[in-house]
Parts: sequence; C-alpha cells; structure tokens
Amino acid sequence: MKTTVKKSALGKIAALGLTGFLAFTLPASDVIVSGSEITLGDIFDEAGAASGIVIAESPVPGLTDTLSVSRISAAARRNGLDWRNRDGLTHISVKRTGLPVDTEEVRDVLAQALASRFPAISGSGVLEVEIAPGSAPILVAEGEIPSVSVDRYSVDTGSGRFVALLRAPANDPAAPVRRVMGRAYPALDVPVLTNQKSGGELIRASDIEWMRVPLTRLGQNMITDMNKLVGMTPRNGIRPGRPIRASDVETPVVVEKSSLVNVTFKSGAMVLSTRGTALNAGAVGDTIGILNDRSRRTIQAVVTGPGQAVVGSNDPIRLVSAQ
Repeated sequence: MKTTVKKSALGKIAALGLTGFLAFTLPASDVIVSGSEITLGDIFDEAGAASGIVIAESPVPGLTDTLSVSRISAAARRNGLDWRNRDGLTHISVKRTGLPVDTEEVRDVLAQALASRFPAISGSGVLEVEIAPGSAPILVAEGEIPSVSVDRYSVDTGSGRFVALLRAPANDPAAPVRRVMGRAYPALDVPVLTNQKSGGELIRASDIEWMRVPLTRLGQNMITDMNKLVGMTPRNGIRPGRPIRASDVETPVVVEKSSLVNVTFKSGAMVLSTRGTALNAGAVGDTIGILNDRSRRTIQAVVTGPGQAVVGSNDPIRLVSAQ
C-alpha cells in the first residue's frame, strides 16, 4: 500500500534506469506506512511499476522497526531501480500508523480483568486502573475496530502493580499483543464540596460533586451518601474537593437560644398550644427546654422547625421549676 512519507525525511532517493542514473540519499528519519507490508513505493518516491513490490512486513501499528538498507538495495536492483547507497547507511526506521484504542476503554477492560483479584471491592466500589506514564498508545490497523482484550496478566494485590498483555483488536487470535504496565487499586466515588463552606451555611445539592478516592484514604466515618450531606451544615469550615467525615457536619440549628418558640401538644383531637423562650439552641429532632412565659415552668419539647416544637401524645410532659 502506498503511503505518505515525511517530506522532511526525504531527499528523493530513486529513479528508473530509463531516465539515467540519479544519486539520492535514503531518508534521515522515519518512513511512515499504514499497511501491513512495506513496499518499494513506501521507500522510493518514483518507483513506478515497482511500487507494489513487498520488501518486508510492517511493524505493529503504533510501533517503529528498522529495515536493512542492503535488503532495500537488493529489492531495488531486482526490480530495475538504479539506486546507490552513497551515504553508507545500514538501516532506516519504519513507523506504522493506526487507529488508537480509547484510553478509557483500555482502563475499563483492564479493570474488568483484574477485579476478581481484589475481593475487597463491594457495593459501589470500583477498581481504578492507572497505566504507567509514558506508555505508548495502543493502535489497531487502519480499517480495524479500535478495541482491546486482555490476553494474560500478573498482579501484586498488595502494591497493585500489574503487567498485562493486551490483544488489539479484541479477541483476534492473529492480532499482535502489547505489554502494558501500571497500578490498580480499589476506590470509591464520594461526595465532596465544590466550594468553601463555613459553619452555619447550609449544604445544597448544587454544592456537591463526586470524586474518586482510593479506599485506603477513606476512614470508616467518611460520608459516601450524598443524601447525608444535603441539608446539613459544617461544624467548622469545610474546604472543597476533600472527603467529608460524618463528624464534620451537623443538622442546622433552627431554634436559637433565647428565641420565642411555639409549642404544640397533641392528643387525639385535642391540640394545645403555648409559647415560650428557648433555653438552648436546637436543630430539627433535638429535645430542648422551653420556658413557659406565663407559668415560669420549663417544658421539654422536640424541635420540628424554625421557631416550632412539639410534645408528643406518647411523651410525658416534663415540667421543671424555673430557677
């Protein structure tokens, strides 16, 4: 297959004998091919009828191989190309192009293959895969579907280090395999804040995003459920982009100390209401003391909302003498 050659790499290198001898040099850098075979047409710009003559097999897509100049010279002479190696080169580099397999697909396929070796993963946990920095992309031949499968692998579950042989395209027994190294580790997606929140500020769903965190970095009291954050408030400031502990947040105070509170008592169809002063602050669900402004006695009631509290029909009303 005739392909493009880097123009910067060429100093025209061939002519047919019918036009007389012309001296040219071999390319100084890579010849680039796309097909599975290297032809005289890939090497010489004006190979003419000899363009389709195969010299050697191409390297795996995405990789570079070397080709002997003596082999090129012999093939040229056999096919009527009058060329001489004036520069005394022994080899040239040939690089093969291809279609890249998406990196995320490579990581997903590796994670599926390695997951069985990490039994600690459960529930919403995932196996995160990092491919070693500097690894060459995995390519398939042009015209093939960019896909990959794991041929075999070895992994150290302690460190997470792995070595895998990947076949591309996937499940093609004739396809070449590529060696890939990296690290795998169990991880979990946890909710984190998108912006700084101070104590007393309400956390809303719009303040939350998800971040993938290694399990080794998560304590037992880390919040993994977004619903346990929405509607809460920080005890102190919480910085964005960091996992949040259950102890970092609390239910927001809706009744301030010394504020007026409407207290309701319900028993069947009977509803009694009174008003008093909160002796301490409270969030929804907290039991606080409320001083009845008329009787000067304290009622223990459950906060139900801003300025509201209730004494349930099944709960005894505790009256405490004011001091």
